[in-house]
Amino acid sequence: MPDYVCGAAYEMSVSQLEMMDQFELQYRRELHQCVDLHTGETRECWVYIAETTNDCLLPSKEYLGRVLEGRDILPPEYIQGIESTQTNPQRSPRQEKRLRKEL
Repeated sequence: MPDYVCGAAYEMSVSQLEMMDQFELQYRRELHQCVDLHTGETRECWVYIAETTNDCLLPSKEYLGRVLEGRDILPPEYIQGIESTQTNPQRSPRQEKRLRKEL
């Protein structure tokens, strides 16, 4: 996996950041200098960093699939890293909800 992370940057209010904090319970929020891969411009961005890693923090297949939906704008080495990432074998809450609706 490359030593950088690709993602989207959104402009958010303080109250929206505080709302995100409630969902990112096992992460800490840090201010980082981020680089726009298309323009090379840098900007300050809040990012969430995992406090610890363990099997329950592995991403779901569904989540990685969503990340790879942006493959047309991701660097090839980043796509390869995502494709080789181990996933959590448990279904995500969203997958469980969908399955219950289909039954």
